Amino acid sequence: FGSVLTAIGLLYWVVGALLLWWTVRGAHTLKLKVGLGLLVVAIFAAGPGLTAYRRAQAQHAAQARFAAAKARFDMRCKEAGEIITRTVDGVEGVMMINLRPENVDRSDQFKLSDPYGRNCAGGDDCIAGYLFDYKMVPTAYGSLEPYTPRVYQFVDFVDVDGQRYRYTKDSANGRLKRSATSEPAPRYGVVWADISTRADRELWIAGGSIKVVDLAIGEVIAERKGYLMDPGQGNLGGGRIPWSWAGAYGPSCPSLAGHNVTFVSKIINPVMRLQP
Repeated sequence: FGSVLTAIGLLYWVVGALLLWWTVRGAHTLKLKVGLGLLVVAIFAAGPGLTAYRRAQAQHAAQARFAAAKARFDMRCKEAGEIITRTVDGVEGVMMINLRPENVDRSDQFKLSDPYGRNCAGGDDCIAGYLFDYKMVPTAYGSLEPYTPRVYQFVDFVDVDGQRYRYTKDSANGRLKRSATSEPAPRYGVVWADISTRADRELWIAGGSIKVVDLAIGEVIAERKGYLMDPGQGNLGGGRIPWSWAGAYGPSCPSLAGHNVTFVSKIINPVMRLQP
């Protein structure tokens, strides 16, 4: 409707000019002509002037808010990164200490659901990512094709009923299988956490960590912490989903691509990668 709005704007000023002409023409003295002319101009300019003032104020507030968010984000980035105590080779499976929730509202400013580290739909989908990885890799012809190498042989999780369940897949496109197990539990566990503070979320900054834990001795052998920011500060215009947009286009430190299974498999090297 841009052309329609432009036409309405032009009509507004045409009416104002005609009214000014008619008012000044009908006045009998110069003083009255000037007074009435100024009154008409003030009346017709007040609306657009107030709109322009409010727009400038809103723009200034948005710029100040973005500057505050960027300053805090830069501060948080100094705390981000990886701490690795040791690595392990030949790991068959991992224990998920906690699962990412399903059906998370990606527009919720204060929900501590780790927008930084959430790269899966939740629940079973996040488990499946530890069994087979999914990447798009370049071919010899310059195009991209999917590459789905196996990562771990199985993933265990202790459900709310206290029973430990084992998840497996026969292939990347196969069905995820779950069954109760009494097999020896994995020695190494993975736990995610949202490390955002209220002050972070006020400025649409989210932080997340992923830890690899040696469950036999209760030692955290590696941790990766990262942050992302929504430059739009929660703007919902045009169907925009703030945390999804931030994850795809916003600044992050370190790169989101190095989180989750990418980081975990670097610390506890899957047994399949040791085979020729």
